[in-house]
Amino acid sequence: MSNFCQNCKKNEIDLDPEGYNSNHCSDFCRINTFNQSFDDEGKIISPCTQCKRFPHVQAPCIIQIAQSEDAYKSVSEQWNKGWKASGLRPPKIISVWKIFLDINILNRYKRYRDKVEEEGNFQGRKFPKGNGKRSRRFHGTSQICLLGLSTKTLCTNPKCATCGIIRTSYKLSLSDARGFFGEGIYFSSSPSKSHVYNEDSQKTLKILQDHRFSSKFQIYSKLKETTYRTMFLNRVIVGNRFEQCVFQKFNPDTLPEGYHSVVGEPTKSENGLEYDELIVYKEDACVPCYFIVYQV
Repeated sequence: MSNFCQNCKKNEIDLDPEGYNSNHCSDFCRINTFNQSFDDEGKIISPCTQCKRFPHVQAPCIIQIAQSEDAYKSVSEQWNKGWKASGLRPPKIISVWKIFLDINILNRYKRYRDKVEEEGNFQGRKFPKGNGKRSRRFHGTSQICLLGLSTKTLCTNPKCATCGIIRTSYKLSLSDARGFFGEGIYFSSSPSKSHVYNEDSQKTLKILQDHRFSSKFQIYSKLKETTYRTMFLNRVIVGNRFEQCVFQKFNPDTLPEGYHSVVGEPTKSENGLEYDELIVYKEDACVPCYFIVYQV
């Protein structure tokens, strides 16, 4: 990738908030390229995030990340390394979308992050060498619309959990008290764990594909049914974690003093967890970061 801005071709590119290279030197150049290149036929470029606040993006929204981008490669690497379903290869990622949140939600998360790190004097580092204080974790949920498949526009259906999370982040009021660790917001380092909970995001589409007769070298097209699901990769504040190998229910009021989250550790016992789980009990502690579309 060139070290010079894709738009002006004069200034050097800058890094985005996660330390990955962008394609532009400034938000001005990003918007200029965005306006010229982003159309309804799927010509989508990766955003420049030098400003670190995305002031000109019509948030909340999603923008597709090119496969050549470092951010895409990082998500894909975490996906492949984290998939632990026995006997199954990691599903193929079709697309990765950067989530642009309402600035108030993003600022709320940052304030909580700074508060927790100040209390514990933590210094979070990036996946996969992190010390666990700030982590990227997967979350699976339901989806009504075709976001990420045939549209990039959030739907208005109140039953679409996916679009609701992108609009307002995670809500404790929608958490299920029947969860093994009580009324919290659940994540996992393994996408195969989150895959168990996103069955209602599954969509089957008919895709026009080209086929070739090897004997006559003729090409024809046919419709082929392909099935997809979607999943979130999130930023989660772990802080001081209360590690559990047995099921114990908590809520925002009963979490032991001095702890910020609960981590369910996998065990080999018959009734134990097969995959790790990370549960937080404050809405400020997590935000969706990437939206992943994959083939099943």
